[in-house]
Amino acid sequence: MIVFRTDASVAIGTGHVMRCLALSDALCHVGNPGIAFICKELPENLLTSMRLKGFEVFHSDQNPASDWQSDSLQTIAILKQIGEKPDWLIIDHYELDKKWQTAIRPYVRQIMAIDDLANRPHDCDMLLDQNFYKNFQTRYNGLVPNHCRKLLGTRYALLRPEFKTLREKIKPRDGSIRRILIFFGGSDPSNETEKALNALRLLNRADIAADVVVGGANPRKENIRAICNTLSQTTFHCDTPDMAQLMAEADLAVGAGGTSNWERCCMGLPSLVITVAPNQEEVTAAMADEGWLICPGASETVSADTIRAALTMLIQTPNLLRFMSNACIQLADGQGATRTAQMMMPPELKIRRAELSDADIILQGRNAELSRRYSFNSEMISQDAHQQWYEKNLPDPNKLLFIGECHGEPVGVLRYDLQDDHAEVSVFLLPGHYGKGYGSRLLLQGQIWLKQDFPQIRTIYAKIKAKNEASLNAFAKAGFDRYAYVYRRTM
Repeated sequence: MIVFRTDASVAIGTGHVMRCLALSDALCHVGNPGIAFICKELPENLLTSMRLKGFEVFHSDQNPASDWQSDSLQTIAILKQIGEKPDWLIIDHYELDKKWQTAIRPYVRQIMAIDDLANRPHDCDMLLDQNFYKNFQTRYNGLVPNHCRKLLGTRYALLRPEFKTLREKIKPRDGSIRRILIFFGGSDPSNETEKALNALRLLNRADIAADVVVGGANPRKENIRAICNTLSQTTFHCDTPDMAQLMAEADLAVGAGGTSNWERCCMGLPSLVITVAPNQEEVTAAMADEGWLICPGASETVSADTIRAALTMLIQTPNLLRFMSNACIQLADGQGATRTAQMMMPPELKIRRAELSDADIILQGRNAELSRRYSFNSEMISQDAHQQWYEKNLPDPNKLLFIGECHGEPVGVLRYDLQDDHAEVSVFLLPGHYGKGYGSRLLLQGQIWLKQDFPQIRTIYAKIKAKNEASLNAFAKAGFDRYAYVYRRTM
């Protein structure tokens, strides 16, 4: 079971829910878990969209300003109502932070936070920020636990699967503008859509068509429909399921920041972006600095004439449009939701006792550069020396050697040296399988084996170099505590 805690409304916008829906679709394709949403029953909250996908929806307090403590108590009550302890609770909400997550932790197995702001601490096992920032690799340092796995950057953009499908069919754009797509999000509270339509009227180019998209949460949608009917070659769309197709057909987009940035990038669609919320400004400015989009400013400073002038400039510079298309399409490949789902629900990992035929695999992993870098003995081991050690130790009942496998493919090696009621453990991954979370899963599988076959073992310990951050995180995630420090000075 996987549970999402997120909200949508005219004031909040719909972006949080939409990216959670994209991730939930990917999770269903990867492992088909039960999916539930916990949301406040606010105006224009997209609850119907969740139910149409077959997801169970639970309502919390309708008051959008309720404090984190009351929200956590309501969430805990709903989790108890669900019955089973969720494998993951995914929180996508700017108003909830470490305090809320710590209160919820006893009722879930793991917590994932989806964030854009890096302005508050989190108590989570995984954090996803799909945005591009100048310092995106370090901006959460000190804000998440050491064991937290950070999925940072546009590689993890949570897009619906149709974007990846259509991306593969798009032909290179030639820089001309024949069709413009206008979309400012599901609710568009500052009414940028009408401003863009007024810019089209001022542009007065009958040879350029336009698609105008609004969400069902837009309170001015009927007025926008009426304006579209007065403009030639302008088509109105409300809650369209064909956004990816409209982006594929467009030559230029006019819209807001947020998740739409990555949808447009995935389709190689040049963009004129007007920021409509403070959290969009840093990302949009960073992208504009790289030449990936054009940003004339924030909504409160941009007029219809500003947009018209920017459109005129872009129409006259096809080389710039070609550059933007070729550059931005490299940022998001449409597989971010699938990547994330696979990390949350990785393929089943099994361990088995090593056999004589595994000698070469183990030697290859042990002699790999990354294994030697963090080993207390960093020397290469010869084939003969390894074979002698292997044949001597494999049958020893106090030395347990395991091979970890996913789909029958070896991914890592786990070793226990038993003595009385304690065991020393070591683990390394095979080349090509680093950074996938296998280390902690190997340790957890090994603990299950020890409990069943060696119940006398009461303590498991490991020796890890202080600079081996990946191993330190893996052991922490597997429930190990840092017990002591070893100090050494070479004279």
